[in-house]
Amino acid sequence: MFLQGLRTFSVRCLEKYGMPYAGLSAENQRIALGVEAEAACDQPHSFYRRLRYWTVIGYFTSEVGVRAHFDYQPMPAHFNPAEKVVLGARPWIYV
Repeated sequence: MFLQGLRTFSVRCLEKYGMPYAGLSAENQRIALGVEAEAACDQPHSFYRRLRYWTVIGYFTSEVGVRAHFDYQPMPAHFNPAEKVVLGARPWIYV
């Protein structure tokens, strides 16, 4: 289903812009994704929703995503279950 969605999205871009998504300008890429997002509003299992889900999962489970959005501590010294939580601080993760 996902690969079929990529093919369909590619065909739509070729029909509307005359080139595949990767060849579009940043503005046209944004517009093309916006059209997909609007079409996906009433479809819980649409291609766009799956694409967005896998993009978010891939980013936040990658080293880049963890380092950018969490307090990355690769070798914790110890575990303190009574650690005070500071409001507004970045969440931490041990990898």
